[in-house]
Amino acid sequence: MIKRTLDFSTPGTLRLHHNQLVWKGEDGREATVPIEDIGLLLIDSPLITLSSALMQALSDACTAVVFCDATHHPSGYLLPQTAHTLVGRYLRAQIALSPARANRLWQQIICAKITNQAIVLSPYAPEAADKLRVMAGRVRRGDPENLEAQAARLYFSSLPIAEDFHRERYGSMPNAALNYGYSVLRAAVARALVASGVNPALGLHHRNQYNHFSLADDMMEPYRPSVDQIILDHLNIFSALPEEQMLTPEGKRHILPFLTMDMRYQTETRPLWNFLQRSTASLVKCLSGEAQTLLFPTPL
Repeated sequence: MIKRTLDFSTPGTLRLHHNQLVWKGEDGREATVPIEDIGLLLIDSPLITLSSALMQALSDACTAVVFCDATHHPSGYLLPQTAHTLVGRYLRAQIALSPARANRLWQQIICAKITNQAIVLSPYAPEAADKLRVMAGRVRRGDPENLEAQAARLYFSSLPIAEDFHRERYGSMPNAALNYGYSVLRAAVARALVASGVNPALGLHHRNQYNHFSLADDMMEPYRPSVDQIILDHLNIFSALPEEQMLTPEGKRHILPFLTMDMRYQTETRPLWNFLQRSTASLVKCLSGEAQTLLFPTPL
C-alpha cells in the first residue's frame, strides 16, 4: 500500500474521530482521511492546532509528522518510538557494527547514489553520465577518494539548471526547492528506519554527535537523485521565482509527488515510498549478519 503524504498550510484544526484524521478549515468545511493511510504529515502553518489524541494515533500508525518553519522548510520531526518489537536487539547490532563493515555499507550507498545520478543526468549530458558510471565503479570501502564529492561537482555542473548554478544551502533557486525535497526525503527515510527497528541517530558514515538522524542522512543518499528529477521536471516553475523569494506552498506541491515516483530494482517496479522500507529492511539484515548487500532501486 502506498502511504499518503498530507500537506496542511492554511489555518485550521486537526483532530481524531473514529480513527480518522479530521481537518476543519476556517471556512468550516471538513475533510477526513483514515489514519492508516497516512505515512507523512506536513504542518506548514503556525495557525494549525492539533489534538493530542490525533498525535497519539499518528504515532501508533507509524506516521511521521513534520513541522515547517516560516520559510516553509522542515524544522522538526515527530517519529514513533514503538514501531518495532525488536528495537533493543537491533540497537545492540548497530552499536556492535565494526568500522570495516560500516565502510563496506557506505561503499554500496555511494556507488548506488552515483549510479542514480548518472541515470538522471543521462538524457541531458550523456558524456558526463558515462563519467559518473565509471566513478561509481571505482568507489572503494569507505570512499577514501571522496568520489561522492567529485561526482556531485560533475553532476550539478552538468544538469540543465543554470549556467552559473551552484549547489548551496542558501543559494538561489532552485536550491530552496532541492533543500525542501531533501528534507522531506530525510523525514520519510527516518520513518522507514524507525519502522524497521533501528535508531536513526547511529550512522554508518555521518556521525555528528548533535545529529539525531545520522543514519537517515546515510540511507537517503541514493534517493536524492529522485528529488533532483522532479525539480528538473518543474524547473520552469522554480526558475521563474525571484532569487530572494522563499519556496511557496504551491511550489512544495510540485515536489511532494517524488515520494510516489516509480523506481526499479532488477525486474520489479514500485513507488519510491515502498522501496524506502525495503532499503531499511535490507540494512537490518546486514546489521544482523543475514545479508551483505543493501537494496537500492534505480530511477526509471
